[in-house]
Amino acid sequence: MSLYGRVLKKLLAVKEHKGCCGNSRVLGANAFRLVANADPSRTLTLRNEFGRDMKRRFNALARDIRKTVADHDALGLSDSTAIAIQEAAPPKAFDFRRSDQKVRGFMTWLNKQEAQGLLTITTMPDRLNGGLMQAPWANKYVQTSYRKGIIRGLSELKGAGYRVSESNDMPGRSGFSSGFIAPVHADRLALLYTRTFSELEGITRAMDMRISRTLAQGMADGVNPNVMARNLVRDVNFSMRRAIVMARTEVIRAHHQANIQEYRNAGVLGVRVIVEWMTAGDFRVCRRCKSLNKKRFTLDEIDGMIPLHPL
Repeated sequence: MSLYGRVLKKLLAVKEHKGCCGNSRVLGANAFRLVANADPSRTLTLRNEFGRDMKRRFNALARDIRKTVADHDALGLSDSTAIAIQEAAPPKAFDFRRSDQKVRGFMTWLNKQEAQGLLTITTMPDRLNGGLMQAPWANKYVQTSYRKGIIRGLSELKGAGYRVSESNDMPGRSGFSSGFIAPVHADRLALLYTRTFSELEGITRAMDMRISRTLAQGMADGVNPNVMARNLVRDVNFSMRRAIVMARTEVIRAHHQANIQEYRNAGVLGVRVIVEWMTAGDFRVCRRCKSLNKKRFTLDEIDGMIPLHPL
């Protein structure tokens, strides 16, 4: 936790970035700072939840692949068979005469599994228009982080002595207490939704390419079902690690983007905001973040800088 003295209302506000691609706070020009090692964005729990959900979906896919290839021998790599179960493809499902047909059949099945897990569409609250909407499952984590960023931005402005309103009757205000996100944030949030889905889609497509190559090479080498399944699961695990890093990074990005928008909204009140990059000053700070320590930026300059790198 950080301890602050009394902060008087000033025209100048400073945004403190703590940790290696962490988040920030607004301070009055004469604020007293006592920096401690903590998560300034308060999103650690959310990042972990997003990561666990991502891991669960990749693990489910890996289990289906293992059952399909090893238990059911759906590629016909041996003469053994097994009892079919739900999700996994039945025995000999892709036991075509030619290897390229086996690969295509397996990849078609894999894409269906991905659409039901990694890239599935779900029902979630529509914080812009009210009611419910159909959206990619990852959007709920992006949306939650964004709302936390709005709340944090307003809190920091208040803590710095600025008069801010939480109601929608003031231009640019968010009205977060009602559970909705005001239209002023709509464009930023929509771009974050698109970015997160595109990143996950890209990771999934790259995984498909690795799996396709592993299938072709394995059949050319004549490996048995267990070896093939193990190699395919290894490809899934590699992509899972990339996806978990992406999830953590996009939570921080959404929080930062909401912060920046709230600081821009403060301009309606005549508040001029500049930002100061400050690290935690410990051994965890990377060289790139350390080089920016105590440097100041305008909102336009800092807008796309956090996170500086994947987490």
